[in-house]
Amino acid sequence: MVTPLRSRLGHGRVIGPGGVNGAGETADRTTGSYHRIENILLFGNVQVTTQAIAEALDKGTGVSFFTRNGRFRGALRSSSGKNVELRLAQYGAYKDHGRSLELAKATVRTKVRNGLEVVARYEGRDTASDLTPELRAVMEAQIVGLEAATNAAELDGYEGAAAKAYFEALMKFNRSEFAWPGRVKHPATDPINALLSLAYTLVIEELNGMVEGVGLDPAIGFLHEVDGSRPTMALDLMEPFRHPVCDRFVMAAVNRGMFRAEDFAARDDHGGLVLEPGAMRRFFEGYEEWMQAGSEGSFRRALQREVEKVGAALRDGGEWVPFGWPAVSEAVVGEEVAA
Repeated sequence: MVTPLRSRLGHGRVIGPGGVNGAGETADRTTGSYHRIENILLFGNVQVTTQAIAEALDKGTGVSFFTRNGRFRGALRSSSGKNVELRLAQYGAYKDHGRSLELAKATVRTKVRNGLEVVARYEGRDTASDLTPELRAVMEAQIVGLEAATNAAELDGYEGAAAKAYFEALMKFNRSEFAWPGRVKHPATDPINALLSLAYTLVIEELNGMVEGVGLDPAIGFLHEVDGSRPTMALDLMEPFRHPVCDRFVMAAVNRGMFRAEDFAARDDHGGLVLEPGAMRRFFEGYEEWMQAGSEGSFRRALQREVEKVGAALRDGGEWVPFGWPAVSEAVVGEEVAA
């Protein structure tokens, strides 16, 4: 299988069929063969020629637009046709409260279990940690408690309690220069939260493209509230991947000193932080390596399988078994706990 390539270009550049540079002239081509590019993610004021857009659409390559700080603006994708039967099954599951709640519970249950596995992995590598068993007990209690939830709002409460305990446990293994103030978003006001939010954004957008590609309705999910303005299905599918994929990548990056305080700049008067262009490039390069490691067993391939699995479960009415970690072969990108 050809490994897909993501092209992520810096702030203020122009992309055309011939290449890209800061002056709007054709320059070096993106790394790899053009036919292998699956998605182009543009951050900031990147100018795209109509010829480049047309060629991307002709080849089925998505073009996604983000603000400088990583907020998703929108995307251009070619029409791949709608899988009507699959969408009808998706809508039917959404309207069926019992089925919808079952799918949402499976998602949260697996997310918390994956979080426990991540913490256990760090504990095994750092026996000197003062991590107390109470935090793991809190997470385990949420797995038991969520079975009693009667709606998504109650389920969200169990998920929130588990996430709070998880991050408290995880950050005991933070060996970087950056302090952890707790999970902060919209905007992220510290380096670690800024990196986490960026990683989450990238994976959600990857999933969203795959969701649309198989014909599912990206606006209809089962865990997150459906409001028509966000990719709810991708958000749902993302949850089991947050801890083992995004959080571990960010922890590896900061513990290995990939980023320094000077790599971050304030984006506005609200204290939100963004990566400087050079640091952003390092982030993308590290993310791409992390997602592709292992080829057929890579995290990116796991994302695609997840979308295919949920499609099959909806179409056939079968059990939904979300991504459980560890479940893919990984080439080591970096030790999460710095020596």
